[in-house]
Amino acid sequence: MKKIFTVAIIGCGSRGQNAYGKLMHARKDEFKIVSLCDINQKILEIAKNRFEVDGANCFTDSEQFFKENCDS
Repeated sequence: MKKIFTVAIIGCGSRGQNAYGKLMHARKDEFKIVSLCDINQKILEIAKNRFEVDGANCFTDSEQFFKENCDS
């Protein structure tokens, strides 16, 4: 069985969404984007829809993002 890596993207701009995110999303057999963070709510919403990420896992505050996505 092939391992699927879970991915959290912080910064959904040019590289986060249009480069790395796009590539990972296209390779669903290898990657699953599970969480997003961006200070721009509009860009975050676009990325959420594009990558099919649950709204509960989308953040505009990096402190909250890390609190929810990092083990203590």
